[in-house]
Amino acid sequence: MALQEQVLSLQSAAQSVPSGAGGVPATRAPCSFGYGLSHHFSTFCDDAKDFSNIISSQKEINRLKNEVSRLECEVGHWRRNTQAQRTNDSDQSEISKLYHTIKVLEQNRSQDMDHHQHEMSVLQNAHQQKLAELNHQHKQESYDYEGRIAELEKLLHQGDSGVTVTDESQVWEMQNTIQVLQTEKLESTRRIKELEDTIKVIKKKLSSAEHDRDVLKREKEQLSVEKRQIIEECENLKVECSKLQPSVMEQSHPATEKGTISPQSSSVGEVLRIQQALSDAENEKMSLSSLKQDTSLAEDNLKLQMHVQVLEKEKSLLSQEKEELQISLCKLSWEYEVIKSSASTDMNLNVQIHDLTLNLDAKEQELNESINEKEMLIAELEKLDNENQEATKHMNLIIDELSKQQNEGDGLITKLKQDLDDKKERVHQFEEDKTDITKELHVEKEKLTESALSLRDLHLTKQKLEDKVEDLVNQLSQSQKSSLNIQQENLELKEYISQKEEELCRVQNELRHAVNEDSHFKDDLLKEGEVEITNLKQNLAEVEQLNENLKKVAFDLKMENDKLISACEDVRHQLEESIAGNNQISLEKDTIMETLKTEKEQIEVELCQAKKKLLEEANNYRQTIQELSNVCNCNTSALQLEQEHVVQLSQEKDFEIAGLKKNIEQMATDQKETKEMLASRLEEQKQLMQLINEKEIFIGQLKQESSALQKDLDKCSEALKQNETLRQTIEGKDRSLSSMKEENSHLQEELERLREQQNRVGAVVEPQTLDSITELESEVSQLNIIKNHLEEEVTHHQKVIEDQNQSQMQLLQSLQEQKEEMDKLKYQYEQMKAAHTQLFFKKDKEIKNLQKTIEQIKAQGHEERQDIQTENADSFPETKVKSLNIENGSENHAICKAKMEKFVERIKEQILEIQLCNSKNVSLTKQIDQLSKDEVEKLTQIIQQKDVERRALCARMSPVSYT
Repeated sequence: MALQEQVLSLQSAAQSVPSGAGGVPATRAPCSFGYGLSHHFSTFCDDAKDFSNIISSQKEINRLKNEVSRLECEVGHWRRNTQAQRTNDSDQSEISKLYHTIKVLEQNRSQDMDHHQHEMSVLQNAHQQKLAELNHQHKQESYDYEGRIAELEKLLHQGDSGVTVTDESQVWEMQNTIQVLQTEKLESTRRIKELEDTIKVIKKKLSSAEHDRDVLKREKEQLSVEKRQIIEECENLKVECSKLQPSVMEQSHPATEKGTISPQSSSVGEVLRIQQALSDAENEKMSLSSLKQDTSLAEDNLKLQMHVQVLEKEKSLLSQEKEELQISLCKLSWEYEVIKSSASTDMNLNVQIHDLTLNLDAKEQELNESINEKEMLIAELEKLDNENQEATKHMNLIIDELSKQQNEGDGLITKLKQDLDDKKERVHQFEEDKTDITKELHVEKEKLTESALSLRDLHLTKQKLEDKVEDLVNQLSQSQKSSLNIQQENLELKEYISQKEEELCRVQNELRHAVNEDSHFKDDLLKEGEVEITNLKQNLAEVEQLNENLKKVAFDLKMENDKLISACEDVRHQLEESIAGNNQISLEKDTIMETLKTEKEQIEVELCQAKKKLLEEANNYRQTIQELSNVCNCNTSALQLEQEHVVQLSQEKDFEIAGLKKNIEQMATDQKETKEMLASRLEEQKQLMQLINEKEIFIGQLKQESSALQKDLDKCSEALKQNETLRQTIEGKDRSLSSMKEENSHLQEELERLREQQNRVGAVVEPQTLDSITELESEVSQLNIIKNHLEEEVTHHQKVIEDQNQSQMQLLQSLQEQKEEMDKLKYQYEQMKAAHTQLFFKKDKEIKNLQKTIEQIKAQGHEERQDIQTENADSFPETKVKSLNIENGSENHAICKAKMEKFVERIKEQILEIQLCNSKNVSLTKQIDQLSKDEVEKLTQIIQQKDVERRALCARMSPVSYT
């Protein structure tokens, strides 16, 4: 058995390397030498297949690593090309040195990979040689054992009649072992097929990974093309800025008022156009970053994350360039382009050097990883060698044990001969033994009835356990569905958060534009804008924290789902094994019962025949005694003949007695075997109870995971609260609108004052009216811009509210699904409760029947009482253990019921909270719609009034100018 366990551990270790999961547990079998040899030989063949699979998978991994390194080199090459387009004045000497170092490192890496593959091939050849040697040794040993078995069979055929009875039992055991070996052979073939299927699945996954890699390459090429376009646009903007510089220089010279107005307006228009181009470039960059985030989330691979980090660095470089362009636009009047270009080239050189150092570090890490993998493989091969040596040692020990068993068999043969001689001397005790045999037969009949009842109970318990296992599998499937729904909700929340982030960025840009445009307003407005910016920054930080928390929660949920899937697979394997074991046990029980019945019938027939013969012989003895008493005075010759006849009869009786004793010994051996079988069945029942307890523990773990999911729902409610804070910011913006209205009223008052002054003064006020007209036009344009911004904000907030409503509806759907699952669990719990009550009634009936049988057995005799008491002492603890297990199960069900009720109450509370949030959202949307409509109407009226006033002033000024 120890050798079998070691070989199975070797097989499981070999399977764990390519598949990443645990091996199939080994089945038990009786410890016979034939079984050990055949199973050992099959496991070595399986090891050879597994090792070949390992080597093929390692080759595929190496090939994929080479392809990844090649793709990284290509990405680095394209990155260098883009950077070379930006920095034409960079130092070529440093770049060439870095390229040279990169090539040297790549050559070293390729050499290391070749060396690693060479070592793998050498190890493969050594392993195959060892396997061939071991197979040759096992074949020789099997031939030796077959020769010994043939010799033992010859000795058995040559033995006496007394020995044949004991040898038949050994032959029967050998037949059973052969059947077990055949079943195990079928199981091994099934396992090999399963392994082949797993290898096919792995190959499919590799092909899908290659396809995904090609898709990523295409996306990278698209990104590089878009990046080039952005760089060209930036260069065009720089050229336009250089063109604008002479116009700015012209503005610095003194000129007339008419000459100054036109270039200022043209320069302002060009600046606005450049700012719009910059905003378009920023939007394109944001779209590129969103694409990068989508790819990183879809692949979820460490190497692809490295690529995404590199792309983010490029994004940061583009943002730096954008800031530099803004600075150049602000400082058009200053002529420092030479210094600025030199500084930008230095920065680009530093960035290139930094990227190259990062690439070098990444390649060094990959080299270290390959070295570590090589060391791991060497250690595993050393372990396999040690285990093979231990297996050979164990085989030698088995050979020694077999030689000892042969010696013991010879000793048994001598003992049996001595026993035959002793049995001839015990013929006179036959009558007493006959009475004892009759009593023992009655006891055995009662025991057989009890064993039949226990077998029925075992069948019932097996069916109940199968029902429980099916219920557990259904619960696991439901939990998996709930976990998938939760993952979908998390993805939706992530999308919602990304939308919020984009909206916040847009709001910040709008605030910046508003600040730049409203620089001529009062200091109070600047302070309020700064306060709003700080609030928005805080909101951004909170949203980023929420994103990080949600990412952590999603990662934890993935890990928990993986654990649940692995646990489900383990439970399924255990169920399949238990079902197969139960089927084998039932078949063995049926065969044993049939053999016992046939043997019982044969023994009863033989006993009846023996009784008849004994009665006939007793009558014959009586007749002979009477005849001898009557003819005692007759001839001596007749007496001698009668004495010879009596001696012959006594010899025949001796032979019959020996045959009966052999039958009695067979019955005793059969009794021992039945007791051993019952003991093994009891142990298997205990193991099944342990499995049931483990499954209950697993159910508790699932409940804990459901509580964790409730915590996630609480976090979602917190996210809704944060949305309320965003609504508060909207209210702050409404307040700012009210302040703008007040300012508009002040402007109206000033206009009225200007009208009064115009009425008083005619020709003197012409320059003042021109200034007021220009101011009014600028104010009208600013108010139009503010109006457009407010309309955009209103539409944006309406979209946000609609998205929140959709997310709340999704949460309600998920809660309804959880309610349905809870109802199903309650229904299953009620079914389990009813089944447990039926079990309690059945067990009570069985206990009463056992008590009745015990009372009947006590009335049969003192010796039988002692035997029955010992058996009852063995049976009562088992019934007590079963009753205790049932009580524990009922307590566990009560605890589960309480937890389920608490969970339902929590779900109801969450539903109420969501309904309240929905009502608040509806009210807020109504308020926002009303406010936005009223304010827009008021602003339009104000603008129209100011347009009318401006036209009136122009009409008044035209006749004044003519005069």
